[in-house]
Amino acid sequence: MSWDAMPDRRSIRTSDACLLAWGTNMGLGRMADVCDIDYQALVSASDNFIRLETLKEANDRVSNAIAALRSLRLMTWVMWSIPAAMGRSSRPESTPLNARYSPKYFGLKKGVVSYSLVANHVPVNAKIIGANDHESHYVFDILFNNTSDIQPEVHSTDTHGTNAVNFAILHLFGYQFAPRYGSL
Repeated sequence: MSWDAMPDRRSIRTSDACLLAWGTNMGLGRMADVCDIDYQALVSASDNFIRLETLKEANDRVSNAIAALRSLRLMTWVMWSIPAAMGRSSRPESTPLNARYSPKYFGLKKGVVSYSLVANHVPVNAKIIGANDHESHYVFDILFNNTSDIQPEVHSTDTHGTNAVNFAILHLFGYQFAPRYGSL
Protein backbone atom coordinates (compact mmCIF):
# COMPACT_ATOMS: atom_id res chain seq x y z
CA MET A 1 0.00 0.00 0.00
CA SER A 2 1.42 3.38 -0.93
CA TRP A 3 1.48 6.36 1.42
CA ASP A 4 -1.03 8.12 -0.83
CA ALA A 5 -3.57 5.37 -0.26
CA MET A 6 -3.20 5.41 3.53
CA PRO A 7 -6.31 6.70 5.32
CA ASP A 8 -5.94 9.77 7.53
CA ARG A 9 -6.43 9.70 11.29
CA ARG A 10 -9.91 11.24 11.08
CA SER A 11 -11.25 8.51 8.76
CA ILE A 12 -9.71 5.80 10.96
CA ARG A 13 -11.31 7.43 14.00
CA THR A 14 -14.67 7.59 12.20
CA SER A 15 -14.45 3.92 11.17
CA ASP A 16 -13.52 2.96 14.74
CA ALA A 17 -16.53 4.91 16.03
CA CYS A 18 -18.78 3.02 13.57
CA LEU A 19 -17.41 -0.33 14.71
CA LEU A 20 -17.89 0.64 18.34
CA ALA A 21 -21.42 1.89 17.66
CA TRP A 22 -22.46 -1.30 15.91
CA GLY A 23 -20.47 -3.64 18.18
CA THR A 24 -22.03 -2.26 21.36
CA ASN A 25 -25.51 -2.01 19.83
CA MET A 26 -25.41 1.75 20.41
CA GLY A 27 -26.22 2.66 16.82
CA LEU A 28 -24.86 5.50 14.72
CA GLY A 29 -27.38 8.09 15.95
CA ARG A 30 -26.48 7.63 19.60
CA MET A 31 -22.76 7.53 18.74
CA ALA A 32 -23.09 10.89 16.94
CA ASP A 33 -24.76 12.30 20.07
CA VAL A 34 -21.96 11.21 22.43
CA CYS A 35 -18.92 11.98 20.26
CA ASP A 36 -17.76 14.88 18.10
CA ILE A 37 -18.26 13.06 14.78
CA ASP A 38 -21.13 14.11 12.53
CA TYR A 39 -23.94 11.59 11.98
CA GLN A 40 -23.62 11.78 8.19
CA ALA A 41 -19.86 11.07 8.44
CA LEU A 42 -20.64 7.99 10.52
CA VAL A 43 -23.27 6.78 8.06
CA SER A 44 -20.92 7.35 5.13
CA ALA A 45 -18.04 5.49 6.80
CA SER A 46 -20.34 2.65 7.83
CA ASP A 47 -21.78 2.27 4.34
CA ASN A 48 -18.42 2.53 2.57
CA PHE A 49 -16.06 0.57 4.82
CA ILE A 50 -18.00 -1.87 6.99
CA ARG A 51 -19.15 -4.98 5.15
CA LEU A 52 -20.30 -8.35 6.41
CA GLU A 53 -17.36 -10.15 4.80
CA THR A 54 -14.76 -7.93 6.46
CA LEU A 55 -16.52 -8.13 9.83
CA LYS A 56 -16.55 -11.93 9.68
CA GLU A 57 -12.86 -12.01 8.76
CA ALA A 58 -12.03 -9.57 11.57
CA ASN A 59 -14.02 -11.65 14.07
CA ASP A 60 -12.18 -14.81 12.96
CA ARG A 61 -8.82 -13.10 13.38
CA VAL A 62 -9.69 -11.89 16.88
CA SER A 63 -11.11 -15.30 17.88
CA ASN A 64 -8.06 -17.12 16.53
CA ALA A 65 -5.68 -14.74 18.32
CA ILE A 66 -7.52 -15.25 21.61
CA ALA A 67 -7.51 -19.02 21.13
CA ALA A 68 -3.75 -18.94 20.50
CA LEU A 69 -2.98 -17.30 23.86
CA ARG A 70 -1.03 -19.77 25.97
CA SER A 71 -2.54 -18.59 29.24
CA LEU A 72 -6.05 -19.08 27.90
CA ARG A 73 -5.25 -22.59 26.63
CA LEU A 74 -3.85 -23.59 30.02
CA MET A 75 -6.89 -22.31 31.91
CA THR A 76 -9.55 -23.65 29.58
CA TRP A 77 -8.16 -26.67 27.76
CA VAL A 78 -11.32 -28.71 28.28
CA MET A 79 -13.83 -25.94 27.50
CA TRP A 80 -13.04 -25.45 23.80
CA SER A 81 -15.12 -28.46 22.93
CA ILE A 82 -18.26 -27.19 24.70
CA PRO A 83 -19.48 -23.98 23.05
CA ALA A 84 -22.91 -22.56 23.66
CA ALA A 85 -25.26 -20.74 21.36
CA MET A 86 -27.46 -17.98 22.69
CA GLY A 87 -29.72 -15.25 21.41
CA ARG A 88 -29.69 -11.54 22.28
CA SER A 89 -32.53 -9.30 21.16
CA SER A 90 -32.22 -5.72 19.96
CA ARG A 91 -34.22 -3.00 18.27
CA PRO A 92 -32.04 -1.41 15.57
CA GLU A 93 -32.38 2.22 14.44
CA SER A 94 -33.43 1.26 10.93
CA THR A 95 -35.72 -1.71 10.40
CA PRO A 96 -33.89 -4.57 8.64
CA LEU A 97 -35.77 -6.94 6.35
CA ASN A 98 -35.69 -9.79 8.86
CA ALA A 99 -37.05 -7.70 11.77
CA ARG A 100 -40.25 -9.20 13.15
CA TYR A 101 -42.82 -8.39 15.80
CA SER A 102 -42.20 -10.18 19.07
CA PRO A 103 -44.24 -9.27 22.15
CA LYS A 104 -41.79 -11.30 24.25
CA TYR A 105 -38.84 -9.02 23.41
CA PHE A 106 -40.20 -5.73 22.03
CA GLY A 107 -43.86 -5.36 22.95
CA LEU A 108 -45.60 -3.93 19.88
CA LYS A 109 -42.40 -3.08 18.00
CA LYS A 110 -40.15 -4.97 15.56
CA GLY A 111 -36.65 -6.23 16.23
CA VAL A 112 -34.03 -8.87 15.54
CA VAL A 113 -32.06 -11.43 17.55
CA SER A 114 -28.31 -11.90 17.34
CA TYR A 115 -27.79 -15.65 17.61
CA SER A 116 -24.17 -16.23 18.69
CA LEU A 117 -21.84 -19.20 19.02
CA VAL A 118 -19.55 -18.60 21.98
CA ALA A 119 -16.74 -20.96 23.04
CA ASN A 120 -15.62 -20.11 26.57
CA HIS A 121 -16.34 -16.39 26.21
CA VAL A 122 -14.76 -16.21 22.73
CA PRO A 123 -17.25 -15.17 20.02
CA VAL A 124 -16.84 -17.71 17.24
CA ASN A 125 -19.81 -17.10 14.92
CA ALA A 126 -23.06 -15.13 14.84
CA LYS A 127 -26.18 -14.79 12.76
CA ILE A 128 -28.95 -12.19 12.83
CA ILE A 129 -32.38 -13.83 12.86
CA GLY A 130 -35.93 -12.58 13.15
CA ALA A 131 -37.29 -12.23 16.68
CA ASN A 132 -40.07 -14.72 15.96
CA ASP A 133 -37.75 -17.40 14.51
CA HIS A 134 -37.05 -20.43 16.66
CA GLU A 135 -33.36 -20.63 17.63
CA SER A 136 -33.25 -24.40 17.10
CA HIS A 137 -33.51 -23.92 13.33
CA TYR A 138 -30.07 -22.22 13.28
CA VAL A 139 -27.98 -24.52 15.51
CA PHE A 140 -26.48 -26.57 12.67
CA ASP A 141 -26.04 -23.51 10.46
CA ILE A 142 -24.01 -21.59 13.04
CA LEU A 143 -21.78 -24.60 13.75
CA PHE A 144 -21.27 -25.71 10.16
CA ASN A 145 -20.53 -22.19 8.86
CA ASN A 146 -17.94 -21.44 11.54
CA THR A 147 -14.78 -20.26 9.75
CA SER A 148 -12.55 -19.69 12.78
CA ASP A 149 -9.79 -22.06 13.93
CA ILE A 150 -11.91 -23.01 16.96
CA GLN A 151 -13.78 -26.11 15.79
CA PRO A 152 -15.95 -27.52 18.59
CA GLU A 153 -16.88 -31.17 18.89
CA VAL A 154 -19.63 -30.82 21.50
CA HIS A 155 -22.38 -28.22 21.30
CA SER A 156 -24.55 -27.03 24.15
CA THR A 157 -27.63 -24.82 24.02
CA ASP A 158 -30.57 -23.94 26.19
CA THR A 159 -34.08 -25.35 25.72
CA HIS A 160 -34.80 -22.95 22.82
CA GLY A 161 -32.05 -24.55 20.72
CA THR A 162 -33.32 -28.10 20.96
CA ASN A 163 -35.45 -30.13 18.59
CA ALA A 164 -35.39 -33.74 17.42
CA VAL A 165 -33.75 -32.88 14.09
CA ASN A 166 -30.74 -31.24 15.77
CA PHE A 167 -29.80 -34.44 17.59
CA ALA A 168 -29.78 -36.37 14.29
CA ILE A 169 -28.13 -33.82 11.99
CA LEU A 170 -25.40 -32.86 14.47
CA HIS A 171 -24.64 -36.54 15.04
CA LEU A 172 -24.41 -37.13 11.26
CA PHE A 173 -21.88 -34.32 10.92
CA GLY A 174 -19.74 -35.47 13.86
CA TYR A 175 -20.92 -33.11 16.60
CA GLN A 176 -22.15 -34.19 20.00
CA PHE A 177 -25.30 -32.30 21.00
CA ALA A 178 -25.57 -31.63 24.74
CA PRO A 179 -28.51 -29.29 25.44
CA ARG A 180 -29.15 -27.81 28.87
CA TYR A 181 -32.76 -28.18 29.95
CA GLY A 182 -34.27 -25.75 32.45
CA SER A 183 -36.56 -28.46 33.83
CA LEU A 184 -37.67 -31.95 32.91
